[in-house]
Amino acid sequence: MSAGGDPGDGTPERGSPEEPGGEGRLPVRLAVLDDSDLFRETVLRLVARQPGLELTATGAGPEDLDRVLATRPAVLCVDLNLSGALGTDLLPWIRTEHPEVRVVLLSGNLEPEFADRARAAGAAACMSKDQLLPLLRALAERGLDALGG
Repeated sequence: MSAGGDPGDGTPERGSPEEPGGEGRLPVRLAVLDDSDLFRETVLRLVARQPGLELTATGAGPEDLDRVLATRPAVLCVDLNLSGALGTDLLPWIRTEHPEVRVVLLSGNLEPEFADRARAAGAAACMSKDQLLPLLRALAERGLDALGG
């Protein structure tokens, strides 16, 4: 880790003024991977009304994952049931290739075994889609601390 608080890969160190939600109040960079056009449009509208958040990219499925992650989001919201893949199946690769990204797994119908599986695979949080607005508000107010650990 460098003396300036940068771990060497361009991402701010936790607790530094440059960290999203830190003293400098940089916006929390958020990306969404969900195959529902309506859901992605809803998130876009919610983020636009929430100071402290920046939507960097959206994608519809696993084929968009590299493009979405290239925007360097701090938080990636991934739908549990994507066309052609489960969000939980993407978690190990995301955690290995992009450990700085905190993944929030979302589901329209969250069952406890999927939540447990998602956390075991490295998700920062797992929640139903109707809990997203409170999460966005918490991210805007408290930064990445809203996700804990």
